[in-house]
Order: sequence, then structure tokens, then C-alpha cells
Amino acid sequence: MPIRASASLLLGALLPLAFAPYALWPLAILIPALLLSLFQSSLSLRNIFIAGLAFGLGYFGFGVYWIYNSLHDFGMAPPIVAGGITGLLVIVLAMFPALMFALWQFSRRRFGEISLWLLPLLWFGMEWLKGWFATGLPWLSLGYSQTDSPLAGFAPLVGVYGIGALCVLMSVALFLLLRNRRYSMLAILMLVPLAGWLLQQVEWSEAQQNSLR
Repeated sequence: MPIRASASLLLGALLPLAFAPYALWPLAILIPALLLSLFQSSLSLRNIFIAGLAFGLGYFGFGVYWIYNSLHDFGMAPPIVAGGITGLLVIVLAMFPALMFALWQFSRRRFGEISLWLLPLLWFGMEWLKGWFATGLPWLSLGYSQTDSPLAGFAPLVGVYGIGALCVLMSVALFLLLRNRRYSMLAILMLVPLAGWLLQQVEWSEAQQNSLR
């Protein structure tokens, strides 16, 4: 279990590279697929919760470290206070993916392999809840990593949480392609970006000739 948790922590720490300024957006699809490969063996709810928590600690620990700088450098908070608040925030944020993966494991026990297709919906719900809870903590929602990718075309239709769910849908397809050689999954991996690119060609708004009052 420590090896799985350590690997989850590492994958979480790498995921912020998908966002600006690095903008390595394919990581938002690859890393969840690698997480699925870690979680594919039979795990207890406790173990998958711990692994999900480790993933969240890496994800948000490296993704929102700047909160410390804001509190210490600009807010003049003592290092122990700034560090404590930042650390507590990271732990709270990490609870969301931990609970989501535990819920997914529960569904996997009931529905088996088909529960993989529930994961995009669970990710959508997790990010929506994170963006609503305590007035909202929307930092590092997965869809924000796709501003330079074809999936950005879906933004006017499904928003940032929908794009995050599409990333996870592609991750599930990639996982099944690599694990089971299910070449039918190539349809998802090709058609979703193609649809996003086509949506980018649509003009969703138009300029008004007269000033609006």
C-alpha cells in the first residue's frame, strides 16, 4: 500500500503541469489513466481512500502552494501561520478526490467493470461540489488545463466541469485501450477532440453595433 500511495502522490504532483504556464494538457488525460492502472486491483475502501488522499495531497500541494506566498509575503502572516493555513487548505481539497475514489470503489463492488464509465460523472460531481462547498474552491478544476486543447471547444456547452469529465472519459478509454487492447476505444479518443475542434469553429457570440444600456 505505501508504494501505491507514493505513486498516487507522484501522479498528483505531476498533474499541475497540465495547467498554465506549463500547459502540458495531455497530462490531464494520461495521469487519470495511470491512476486507474494503480487502482485496478481489488482494494478496500480504506486503501483506495488513502491512495486518493495521497493523489489529492500531491495535486493540490503543488498546485496551490502559492497561497503560502500570498499569506506570508503580502499578508505578512508568520511562516507557521501561513504554512498551517496552506497545509489545512491542501488537506481539505485533497479530501474531495479521496472521497470520490472511495465512492467509485463502492460502485465498482456493486456494478463491476461498468463502473469505469461512472467515473467521469463522479469526477464532474466532485469538482462541482468542490466549486460550491464553503462558497467554492474551484482551483485546479481539470477543465482549466484544456484552454489550449481541442476540448476547449466544449466550454460554451458544458463548462469547465464538463470538460473535466470529458478528460476523464478519454482517460477511461485510454486505460481500456492499453489494458485490454480494446481498439474500439480509439473512437472516443479521436471523436471527442474532433468534436471539440469543430465546436471551436462556431461563433458563439456576435458584436453589437450599438452600446447596450
